[in-house]
Amino acid sequence: MSLLRLGEQRAIGEIMLVDRSGDGAVRHECLGYAAFTEKIKDPQFAKWFTRMTDDITRLAKSNTIHDERMRELQHALIDLINFFDPDKVRVPEDRRKKIQ
Repeated sequence: MSLLRLGEQRAIGEIMLVDRSGDGAVRHECLGYAAFTEKIKDPQFAKWFTRMTDDITRLAKSNTIHDERMRELQHALIDLINFFDPDKVRVPEDRRKKIQ
């Protein structure tokens, strides 16, 4: 089991940025969800998410997790969901950190 390495995290951050021009200035925004769901179909884009997808799949299939890094991944994902959706609008299901 392996969480994303720093280089992989940086690469994902880079490919998730899109340029938005306005008033003669270029600014960067995060790729929106609709655009992401289309872009993830491109193998060159999707390859950066392979390790994370594999880790999440392993977590979802496992009944007993003894791997410290897997627990860290699950907790980090819950924290991320809670940060971006604190009012449970988009992900209303139970968000407890179940792997202790």
